[in-house]
Amino acid sequence: MVNNLYLFLLQDDADAVVGKILVCGALQQSGRLDNLQNSEHLERIINTLLQATKQRSYHASLAYALLIELVEKVAAKQFSDVVWPLLQIELQRAWPKQTLQTVHCLIAVQRKFPKIVNPKFLKAHFGSAELLNADSYAHFS
Repeated sequence: MVNNLYLFLLQDDADAVVGKILVCGALQQSGRLDNLQNSEHLERIINTLLQATKQRSYHASLAYALLIELVEKVAAKQFSDVVWPLLQIELQRAWPKQTLQTVHCLIAVQRKFPKIVNPKFLKAHFGSAELLNADSYAHFS
């Protein structure tokens, strides 16, 4: 009985996380996050999505897909002031802690904001001035 209740609560919690991710996605798709004057709302969205990445693998896939979409839409000033300080903590982790989703996000950030994810940043955190190279592929097996 207790085990069944525990499994129900876990599933309920997983559903709640999916709900939070979908709300963030709906806000983003509706354009409500475009040109936000209050950075607190954007911070809350980023934090919600980053927390979701720490749950189940399908949560991470959904959340990083929305984060990448957000990176592609956000203005440079908002990115450097609000988004990057929060994302950087997750994306600068050493190779053993990287996932395909974090690397995909890092590539998206590098494409959109090459002055932020620059060779100096890459060398400091990944040991090379290029993110994808012969050494980095060894971590994807």
